[in-house]
Parts: sequence; structure tokens; C-alpha cells
Amino acid sequence: MRMFFVSGVLVLAAGCGSATETDLFSTEGSTPSPDSGIKDSGPFGHPDTGLDAGKPEDSGKPVIDVSQPDVFDANVIDTGPPDPGISCNAGMTFCTPKSEVCCVQGFDTTQSQCTASATDCMNSGNIPVACQNHAECAANQICCGIKNGQTQYSEVRCQSTCSGGDVRFCNPNISPDECTSIGKACMPSGLLPGYNVCN
Repeated sequence: MRMFFVSGVLVLAAGCGSATETDLFSTEGSTPSPDSGIKDSGPFGHPDTGLDAGKPEDSGKPVIDVSQPDVFDANVIDTGPPDPGISCNAGMTFCTPKSEVCCVQGFDTTQSQCTASATDCMNSGNIPVACQNHAECAANQICCGIKNGQTQYSEVRCQSTCSGGDVRFCNPNISPDECTSIGKACMPSGLLPGYNVCN
């Protein structure tokens, strides 16, 4: 047995075989050598694969943006083809709404012409047609056929409402059908061929 002092502490060394003072005070878990096989675990405790953990890997598939859904407006109205004007002379001529009327001669729509005066047309015993649907009238107005009896019209003009025996004129190409609001459908007129009324 040997005795020696280390920093004022008596140390007895016996039966240690070939151990030396240096062996007794070596530190376990000391820094490994560069080729010890231990790899950097990365900042989050996972093996460093060389990939940026903050970005998704590109899968090669197109990215679809679903954050903005398609906008659908249920109030959109299909107005059909552009309105050429008031049909006159069996569709051979079109009069300009609000400035002209189609003067129908004695219910024969094939004998009619555009004129600027509804009064002159009426005074000659004919029927002035100033509109054929609500789109040819001012806002909040509809096109009405004014009857002077059960079998004929005195004129067709724009007004706020069709009352009494008046008949609402319409365009079958406009969707939704304006006649549905009064429980009817847009049908060909029996009194003025070439025009359509709510029936």
C-alpha cells in the first residue's frame, strides 16, 4: 500500500493492479474524438438530414388555393340577346324605345311603321305600341296594353302598374320570366300577333 496527498487529501492506493494516479482521476464521458461516429442531431433533437424542417417538401403536385371560394350571385338575371328595339311591321322594322312608337294599323301588325307621335297614331285610328316589355320602360315601370274593351287595345305604353283590364307585355327571352311575379307566364298575344303578354 502506498500513501500520497492530493490537494490535502490522503489517498490510499492498494490492490489497484496496474492502475496509476492518472487512471484513477480520468473523466468518463470526455469529449469524443472526431471519428467517434456521433452525428449532429440538429436543432430539434432529430438527425440532421440536410432538409429545412421549416419548409414542406415539394411533392411535384399543383397547389390549389381554396382560400377564396367561387362567387356565385343568385340575383343575376339573364336578359337574353340585346334588345333591338320595339318590333314593328312583323319584325321587319324596330323602333327606338322612349322616342318612337310602332303605329299598328287596325291590329294588322304587318301594316305598321315607326312614328314619333303616339297621339297622331291614335288619332288616325291606329294603335301606338310604345314598348313590348319592361326593359324598354323607365325604372320601376312595366309595359301595359291598355284595353278599350275585351277584344282590342287602344295603345301599349309604359306605366307603374297594369290595372283593371290592362295586360302586361313581356319578353319570353328574359329569364326569369317577369310574368311569374303575378302568377302567369309570357305567352304570344292573340290580339297583337308578334308581341307577347302575361297570360
